[in-house]
Amino acid sequence: MQLPARIIDGCAPDSGTHFREKPYGLGGIREFLRDVIALANADFDGPRYIIVGIAVDKDRHRIFRPVDSGDFGGRPDYVSLAHDHIEPAVDIRYDRAYINGQSVGCFAITGCREQPYMMRID
Repeated sequence: MQLPARIIDGCAPDSGTHFREKPYGLGGIREFLRDVIALANADFDGPRYIIVGIAVDKDRHRIFRPVDSGDFGGRPDYVSLAHDHIEPAVDIRYDRAYINGQSVGCFAITGCREQPYMMRID
């Protein structure tokens, strides 16, 4: 199920939402896992999001950095990486959405009832 663009468009940077200007790429696996763990452990009720393709400036204005469709191919498969390296298991999915005609990605982390979450393997 794809996350509605209106949810992404309505998110603000807070303890439940992290905006990321660029995809993590192969070199960003550890950073991705740290971001997921931080959000999963956040004192926040409801789903948590990592939104890829939107930067936020110092005045909290959004700057869209559209994500190329090739960045959504699952290489590496970040959802599998989270399942393999984070314990207890975290419920995470990745979807693409279009906001104002621009493609962004969103990792949605839900459930988060078994805190603390931590790295299983370094």
